Amino acid sequence: MNRSNFLKEAALLGLGFGLSPHFALTRQAKKPFVIGIVGAGITGLHLAKSLQSAGHAVRIFEAKNRAGGRIFQNDHFYSSPIDLGAQWIHGKNELYKIVRQRNVPIYRDTKNDLIKISYKEKLLNDFPPEFYLFIDEISKKTPLKVDMSVLNFTRNITSDSAFISLIENALTDAATSAHNLSVNEISKLTQKLKTVDYQFADITMYEFIASNYLEKLSANISYNTPINAIDYTGKTVILSANENKLYEFDKVIVTIPITELKSNKIQFLPGLPAEKTAAFNKIGMDKGLKLFLKFEKRFYTHLIFNGKYAGYYIDPTKRGDYSKQSLLASLIMGKKADIYYENPAKAIQNYLMELDALFDGQASKYFSGSFVQDWGNEEYINGVYSYTLPGGQSARAIAKQSINNRLFFAGEAMNTNKNYGNIHGAIESAMEVLKEME
Repeated sequence: MNRSNFLKEAALLGLGFGLSPHFALTRQAKKPFVIGIVGAGITGLHLAKSLQSAGHAVRIFEAKNRAGGRIFQNDHFYSSPIDLGAQWIHGKNELYKIVRQRNVPIYRDTKNDLIKISYKEKLLNDFPPEFYLFIDEISKKTPLKVDMSVLNFTRNITSDSAFISLIENALTDAATSAHNLSVNEISKLTQKLKTVDYQFADITMYEFIASNYLEKLSANISYNTPINAIDYTGKTVILSANENKLYEFDKVIVTIPITELKSNKIQFLPGLPAEKTAAFNKIGMDKGLKLFLKFEKRFYTHLIFNGKYAGYYIDPTKRGDYSKQSLLASLIMGKKADIYYENPAKAIQNYLMELDALFDGQASKYFSGSFVQDWGNEEYINGVYSYTLPGGQSARAIAKQSINNRLFFAGEAMNTNKNYGNIHGAIESAMEVLKEME
């Protein structure tokens, strides 16, 4: 129940465009352009590499002092590097294809088979029957003519607080609370939660991104260079950066997080169409954090889903990890994130108390430290990843629309294939822009 989450693994939604991620690598541009890319996350990096290989001149502007966006790692907390953001390859998608084409060793991560669901003071091997009845109810009644939140939809069916909490935790990896998420967005659900996750055998996700993209694009990236204005009034697009430095391009692609687009830190000249800015506001992206708890030994025989203080506790380590230490990790979102922000030290105590109750006090006995990557307060990111607010089903299609074939928008929040919130969704979005510019 890690990042192969309730929405993306449970929903019968789009499975990809089937486009080769390398079409731009094998087809030389008819007319080379000078192209500016705002943001050096995976979307911007994939665009830059593909466009450069096709013969275009490319420059990336990154506000932070590093590339990768929400893909990063810590080298010191654990005995081996740990991914602080994206970590797993969720199925045989575009990222999977790229990894396999480069013969990078990966393996299927089966640790999810150890997950037990804590529900009404019992540990279950599967979701309770009422959960699947609830999924049937969503399938029958949606899409609603007037969309509503998952929370309100649930409350219209039951007042059982334990079940409502279960639904809230099932949406942990939707990166928001049930009161923010559109029920129409998850109207087509399967009867089984299937997780097919892959991990890199020897490297982190960040190390893969670094070797596959950064080594080839280092000369093309301007770090510590936030863009404050984009002028697309003329035949070219002009970017304004630090100290009012101006850069002129034939085309510009904006790949920054939806939080940054909604913050108005970038002034667009002329102003963006009202329909587009309204669409931005129908795409949410909440504060949240990735939690790591380190222990002197592995004391648990199973992993936990549906915790009171954390939606789940999973093992993020790799196969063959022979360290004497062990790790548990969780994505902390919604009300649970609010509790952490109110009192981080108390929140850590809560996690340990919850694990102690499940494992006879061994969590506190062997606890040796915690680490939190707070994406919600990470400058120039300020959130985990996007989700769809009630009434926002068409928002992404509108948000990603290009303007005058000169100004383009891409990123996981612009993915219209229901694969937002993950790396392969960001890559798919990049591929859509590449196709449009072809």
